[in-house]
Amino acid sequence: LVDEGGSGFDITVRPTVPIVCPSLFTDCVLDVIFRPKEFVNQNDVATSRCAMNFTIDNWETEQVIEVKAVRDFVNDGTRNVALEIRTFPTVFRTPPEWTHPDMHVDVQVISHNEPSRMCYSVTDPHYKTFDRKYYNYYRVGEFVFVRP
Repeated sequence: LVDEGGSGFDITVRPTVPIVCPSLFTDCVLDVIFRPKEFVNQNDVATSRCAMNFTIDNWETEQVIEVKAVRDFVNDGTRNVALEIRTFPTVFRTPPEWTHPDMHVDVQVISHNEPSRMCYSVTDPHYKTFDRKYYNYYRVGEFVFVRP
């Protein structure tokens, strides 16, 4: 459960199966990738890194990834996001435990954002202001569109 604009949570990963590398190979790696399972949810959560790399030297260590909800300034309610965990081994004989097809973490994102407003200009001189009014300026000169 994560709030937009709030703190995130950590996912800790530690393999329980050793990475066995045949003597002919020197670069045996288990990559663990994190990404939203559904394309529509890809902007709802962010991770502190995209992947973890486990090798024959560090397979017994824990690696941590932080998951946070992205503040999008849209009051879109509570959403469930499945964060997919995919493994990509570059090992000669891949244990079946490393290629599980449906590993994921369910993340519930809660929106606390106030509805936002937008202003814009379309093919100058057509303007829409923050209070949703439309104006057309057909005069020569410099105009201030918005001030901080």
